[in-house]
Amino acid sequence: MNANALGIKVIRELVDDESKVEVIDIVRAEYAGGYKIHLWFSDGKNHIVDFEPFLMSARNPMAIQYRDVKKFQEFCLENGHLHWNDDEMCFSTEDLYNNDMGEEMSTEERQKLEELARQLGLFP
Repeated sequence: MNANALGIKVIRELVDDESKVEVIDIVRAEYAGGYKIHLWFSDGKNHIVDFEPFLMSARNPMAIQYRDVKKFQEFCLENGHLHWNDDEMCFSTEDLYNNDMGEEMSTEERQKLEELARQLGLFP
């Protein structure tokens, strides 16, 4: 079974000179009501990220607990990284920068991704 049969597109981008790669960090984070956090990035971009769609579709107990708004507000910004309770819940800076807080991956999608990773020798 190949990647196309699994419905997964694999993209690889090679960087000739890593010194030209800009690392973007989160430099400021403020609670904005509900499940929203206003984020400022090191390149000057800022926007509000709404975590509600992710949290309401989550099935993982580690994420579900943050449906409690008081607990959700206990996020932390350390070294350009947003997380809750020592990475109990965290997101990639890239996803936050792109405001891509899609729903949690389904079991079927996760199994397809794991199968592809095994075929590529990336997953035992």
